[in-house]
Amino acid sequence: RSEAEKEIEEKKPPTPREQHQFEMLQAKLIGFLEPASRVYQRYPRTDMSEAGRYARAIAAMQSADLTGTLQELDSLLEEFPENPYYYELKGQALFEMGKAAESVEYHAKSLEYMPDQPLFLINYGRSLIARGEEGDVEAGESALRDALIAEPDNSYAWSELAVALSKQDRIPEAELATAEAAYNIGDYQRANIFAGRAARELEPGSFEARRASDIRNVTDPALPENREYWERRR
Repeated sequence: RSEAEKEIEEKKPPTPREQHQFEMLQAKLIGFLEPASRVYQRYPRTDMSEAGRYARAIAAMQSADLTGTLQELDSLLEEFPENPYYYELKGQALFEMGKAAESVEYHAKSLEYMPDQPLFLINYGRSLIARGEEGDVEAGESALRDALIAEPDNSYAWSELAVALSKQDRIPEAELATAEAAYNIGDYQRANIFAGRAARELEPGSFEARRASDIRNVTDPALPENREYWERRR
């Protein structure tokens, strides 16, 4: 192809699908990052587009306006009943506004459409643990472990797993999960402390004990590569 043909191809307008994806991403960013007043200027209530309702739902959630959030999301779910992201957002809104028990249903629904999505698994697990009905903590632990298979460096998932394990009185395992969470955000001091505790308390020779020892050793302040980090912590 000539350079002119390549240039024409590069300037081709986006497909309808690409344009829709762009508009939805833009709405999400504006909803989360801009003050609510600006969101409503950009997407007034008369704007009944999918992007407009999505942006307003996020802005309402950010403002702790549960009624406004649910109004927009219920409208979206009525029109797009197979969109897992709207179920996930509804579950998130309910959870963050103190309705953990009610949020479980919507996080579970999101997983019906995207069973292996790590974010959905983490939010589902978190809601189950907070609800705390019989079997919830164990089910929440399972969901979090599934998420960590896909994202083993997800610090938030490790933190939530530590909560689940603590609630089951599995303290050495919870300490290891706390060490994993700290290690994955670069908090070597906290990782070293909790890994050391876990290594002393876990069954010798077990996978968990070996992992705790690995984290303790790699965050050891005596290692030359860690010296600068530990000196900053003094």
